[in-house]
Amino acid sequence: MSIFKSGFSLKLLKAYLRNKRLCAAELREIQSRMRGVSLSVKPRANVIFYAPTELGFGRTGKVSDLKYFSAFADTLHSFDVQPYFLMDAQAANDVIKMDIPTVVILVYGEDIKLPQKDDLPELIDSADVVFNDLSVGSVAASKIKTNRFFEKHNVPTPRLVKEATETVFSNELEGSNRPVAICEVGDELDENRFNTEFINTRFDYEGSTYFTSLRLMCVGPEIIDVLARARSINDESPSVHTKDTPLNDMLINEILEKSIEKYLSHFCEIAEMISSELGLGFYAHDILIDWTQDRLVCCETGLKLFDDDFSNHFQSIRDKLNMADRNFCAKKYGQASSDCLISSLQKMHII
Repeated sequence: MSIFKSGFSLKLLKAYLRNKRLCAAELREIQSRMRGVSLSVKPRANVIFYAPTELGFGRTGKVSDLKYFSAFADTLHSFDVQPYFLMDAQAANDVIKMDIPTVVILVYGEDIKLPQKDDLPELIDSADVVFNDLSVGSVAASKIKTNRFFEKHNVPTPRLVKEATETVFSNELEGSNRPVAICEVGDELDENRFNTEFINTRFDYEGSTYFTSLRLMCVGPEIIDVLARARSINDESPSVHTKDTPLNDMLINEILEKSIEKYLSHFCEIAEMISSELGLGFYAHDILIDWTQDRLVCCETGLKLFDDDFSNHFQSIRDKLNMADRNFCAKKYGQASSDCLISSLQKMHII
């Protein structure tokens, strides 16, 4: 990407050079942790991790612990698949031109900076498989686009509303962790916000009530893990994020147990539908459950390789949570994600 697209300035030049240094440092760190850089045999396939923006790999909000990538690469090596970590379009083109099946995994923050087609290798359309394509990111970056896409393809999702004839959940159109509001019947709605029916996710546990949400961490249609989050109704906000979740292992385990026991088949259907209709991606699908109405919806989706926030928040009680230890270790999660990718490539007869 040229630094002169939007005009030259000393400030822009300094930012460009700083990003170049950070990106180069990321590549060195990833490769230094890998057990080997090149295979000694002809690869069965090439897998290119390609960072199309100046944010590189670890500053996109998709994974910050670079051990994820080195572990991913080591697992690919064990299946005679050659990994590449590239930020140069020509280098990526050179790999795609090889007479070897090629998989491209784009790494970018669709909620921070959505790349343009010009930012991608010219030959990307010649790759056998592309994960996190721009067509995926452009939908995931917009709550309105996501909602309409889900509705069109019969993925259960909260209904958009134009008038407050019922309780309404109002959010900003883009981004995460943004200010939300609950509008009551008769309130005037701001048409420039994302307004949907309110999904009552209240969950009672030991005399207290919490708003809840589930997150499906997926590679394509395959669910790697289900994450649970909660927020006390005393916070007076139904917007649930990891940082709001009490460090109460029994509460989290209860939400996980009840949701998986009753809704696992629905989770699998949603993951399959989104991957099939929207495209292959490393996803985080956010699920809301109305426990009283026995209703489940997918309110948002986004690109995510590893949930660093979840890992960091729950480190102190990780041994008490009924979930795989990989959720608290980027290296182990990279291995699991790589295994999942290999399984998908085998099903597609890529390898």
